[in-house]
Amino acid sequence: MRRIIVRKENCSGCRSCQVICSMHHEKHVAPSEARIRVKSDYPWKEEPAVCQQCKNPACQRACAAGAITAGGTVPVIDNEKCTRCFECVKACPFAAIWENGAKMPLVCDTCSGQYLCVRWCQPKALTLGEED
Repeated sequence: MRRIIVRKENCSGCRSCQVICSMHHEKHVAPSEARIRVKSDYPWKEEPAVCQQCKNPACQRACAAGAITAGGTVPVIDNEKCTRCFECVKACPFAAIWENGAKMPLVCDTCSGQYLCVRWCQPKALTLGEED
């Protein structure tokens, strides 16, 4: 299984990952609507936060509405079933799912397997890896 590997020590804080993600999904530059975040403790540390594709995802277990399907792949949120309780946001140990401006939870979907954030990350803070 392919997954995004975060090398936080390489992150420059450029946020090109957020720009390309929002361009792909929202068709405009809107980092707050990206499915990846860069946590900042400027000037000391910049760190990408992206779904770690848990085998037994806490976000899915926390969803009482059954709106999240996952299990070793990126979670998929059924917007019709989602009650917007944001228990999934609270449950994620990686802070990789959050509420967007439209009051919906957002999580990485790998750009349908294109991994655009990885392709655009010049400092190689985001790379692709294989996991059994």
